[in-house]
Amino acid sequence: MTETAEDLTRRYLVPVARLNLPSEPDVIHLSVYQWMPAFQAWATGMAICGASSQPGPLLKATVTCSGCLGYRARYERMLAPGYRPENDDPDVLRERLERAHTELTSMSGQIGDLRRELEAHTETRQLLSQWGPELRASFPVLFKKLDILLTLTQPEEAS
Repeated sequence: MTETAEDLTRRYLVPVARLNLPSEPDVIHLSVYQWMPAFQAWATGMAICGASSQPGPLLKATVTCSGCLGYRARYERMLAPGYRPENDDPDVLRERLERAHTELTSMSGQIGDLRRELEAHTETRQLLSQWGPELRASFPVLFKKLDILLTLTQPEEAS
């Protein structure tokens, strides 16, 4: 990340140095890097693990803080263009899951109904093949209409 980034409205994750105190572990952290309009400059904040850090990014440094690495995926998701906060809201996600489950249950019921209808038509065809020739000769107009009806209700074959 450089200060010549084109999109001043975006925020980025960048490596940052630890606060230079003897009590601080010697690790490289991650921080959010963003444009600060009040100062007309890019700036970093605290490390995403909550530790204090030196200002400014360490370009090309490797992050070694286990806390920052643990939060990295979530921050990358949150900073990505198009992110919506409800994508991480457990209540919203639970509601979406319940809605999807309800829709799936409904579709399963509809598929079962269609399967039973198809089986009923199959039984009709089997009866017709067994008794049809004799009955067809006796009632030709009725069977012509029945053939048309069965043809119309037959599922389309995949091409």
